[in-house]
Amino acid sequence: MKKQAEQQEDKFRIGIIAILLVCGCFLLYYFHIALETGVIVSHFFYIPIILAAIWWKRRGLIVAGLSAALLIFSHNFLRLEAAAANDYARALMFIVIASVVVVSSERLARTREKLRETDEYLEKSKAYTESIIKNFLDTLIAVDLKANITTVNPATCRLLGYTEEELIGQSVSIIFAEEEEEEVNRMFLFFREPENAKPLRPRDTIRNCELNYRTKDGRLIPMSFNASVLTDGAGNITGVVSGAKDITDIKRAEEARINAERHIKEVVENIFKFVPEGLLVFSDRLNLLKENKAFKDIVQKYAVKLDYTEEELARLIIEQVKNKITDEDYSEIRIPRKRV
Repeated sequence: MKKQAEQQEDKFRIGIIAILLVCGCFLLYYFHIALETGVIVSHFFYIPIILAAIWWKRRGLIVAGLSAALLIFSHNFLRLEAAAANDYARALMFIVIASVVVVSSERLARTREKLRETDEYLEKSKAYTESIIKNFLDTLIAVDLKANITTVNPATCRLLGYTEEELIGQSVSIIFAEEEEEEVNRMFLFFREPENAKPLRPRDTIRNCELNYRTKDGRLIPMSFNASVLTDGAGNITGVVSGAKDITDIKRAEEARINAERHIKEVVENIFKFVPEGLLVFSDRLNLLKENKAFKDIVQKYAVKLDYTEEELARLIIEQVKNKITDEDYSEIRIPRKRV
């Protein structure tokens, strides 16, 4: 279909050129024979010559050659009394003008082709980038120099309950907890801080910054953010892009771990508190970490009977326990009465 349309267009152009050449020939005959005047009418031929050069490039030189031949023919058969040099010079100019137009047209065509290829490349790059943003599983936000949202991906909209139209152009603070305004500014406007006054480098980013998204219905969602500056071709900062991951499950797991540790600690404390036997807890290097009340009561009870101070008896028992552990000796510990 496209090829057929091109053929129809080419036939139309050929018809136009043919009509213009016929008009040129008629003007030559009319002015030089009918009116017997030396008025220059050869300039009319530049119209089909230039059009042919633009439309057909180098093939258009045929029209220039044909026009030159018609002019020479007119001189030899219709204007023998005219100076030959003038008509031959005009014929040469037909060829020169056509050649200049052809070269210019070809350069323009190459430039247009490069521009077309560039546009196609940019379109593909844009489509590729948009595809990445659209299919990015975590949330992604880009802001301008005033921290107004310029780009937001579908994952962000789904998580927060907003549409893209509701967020674009809004201050980024709209999707964060109000009490975190200072931290939000620090993340999205960190390049304005005094320590970042010098030109930023690719590694100058915000890493693992924990903030809370505020959804459209007011819920808070804990997120871990990474942010980096956006720059133009000249290296000037144009904004900040930030990706964030929902860490709700991580927070829940951390809370569960803390609760479990607290529970274990309470259990251990209860064991130390209520077990009637004396208990000692050592580190892997046999440093005493903890002793329970029952142990202190035992020391207090037998210190007087064995003629020790409580500190002396406790130290003696602990040293013997350490030696037993070192020697892997699990026999009973016997404390003799202190020799006076």
